[in-house]
Amino acid sequence: MTQYFVAMGIRVACIGLCLFVPWPWVLLPLFGAIVLPYIAVVLANMGSQDSGDEVLRPGSIVRSQDETGPKK
Repeated sequence: MTQYFVAMGIRVACIGLCLFVPWPWVLLPLFGAIVLPYIAVVLANMGSQDSGDEVLRPGSIVRSQDETGPKK
């Protein structure tokens, strides 16, 4: 998540630079402001994938066993 916030901070800086940079050079920060969100989302999603296939149930959740059976 920190990488995403850093990337978005750089994006805001790129947008700010677009206001002060002369015409031919404005394309560089404009490109950064457009492409950087896509790269940030892809990198954030890559980091959040789990390596295991097994789904673990939290230990505090326990199914209750009713001796009378299901209620109708």
